[in-house]
Amino acid sequence: MTTATTILLILVLAVTTPLVYGSVQHIAGGNAGWSTVVNYSVWSAGQNFTVNDTLVFNYDTKYSVDQVNETEYNTCNSTHPLKTYTGGNTVITLSDPRELYFICPTPGLCARGMKLAVKVDQSNITSSGTARSLIATADLKLGFLLVLVTILSFMD
Repeated sequence: MTTATTILLILVLAVTTPLVYGSVQHIAGGNAGWSTVVNYSVWSAGQNFTVNDTLVFNYDTKYSVDQVNETEYNTCNSTHPLKTYTGGNTVITLSDPRELYFICPTPGLCARGMKLAVKVDQSNITSSGTARSLIATADLKLGFLLVLVTILSFMD
């Protein structure tokens, strides 16, 4: 095997591996973070959450985030949270396909909309069948690969 062929094989693996294992970081509420000024129903409707993505909560340390069940989410009750997150920056890996529910336990804030429901899907393909942001990444990497193959073909 020539050196050029070896380099080409290594580059093909390096270029295609992120396409298979890509993940997305979702910042709850976007630039506003975890606060009372975001409509989280609207925000989450514009997101595609899949296994291995991360959900990031950025918030003032006077707040916290409780992960709750669906009933507590609907009633804004965090009497028995599944998990409580504090500290102003929380990163949650979405490890399973399921629905997750988060509320702010500070009295009155959940009722004012500081709550988030997330549906985590199994794969990087949405229900409509379109690939997520991986399409743009694939196009870029394919273009890079074609340029590289062209250059390597002149090296032999």
